[in-house]
Amino acid sequence: MARLYNVLLLALAFCVASTYGQGLEIAGKVSAKGAREGLPGAIVRVKATTVGTTTDVSGDFKITLKELTSATLLISYVGYKTAEVEVTSSRSDLRIVMEEDILKTSEVVSTGFAYQLCWLQNGRGGSYFE
Repeated sequence: MARLYNVLLLALAFCVASTYGQGLEIAGKVSAKGAREGLPGAIVRVKATTVGTTTDVSGDFKITLKELTSATLLISYVGYKTAEVEVTSSRSDLRIVMEEDILKTSEVVSTGFAYQLCWLQNGRGGSYFE
């Protein structure tokens, strides 16, 4: 009887341990297309949640999601297109390659409206808040 009790207790312990292991642990590296080194300070966040992190100096990141079994990561960095990656299981070697977002100068519009507004309000150039 004591042996049966020990076996049942052991089985229960494995069941409890397996429920604590649910969720995702995602780790990886964010780098630029054609570059070997990582992108430091890239933002890695989980879509439709408030969970996120930034990459370290080497471009590495780690996110732990205790209650999700799959997630969509959104990765953004200044000057690069936002990447979207679907993750369905825990990974420690995720590699995300960012593509440059080339801004065409024909899309940029520069105006001197704020300067003109300052001139009209205080009769001289300078800061609007003076």
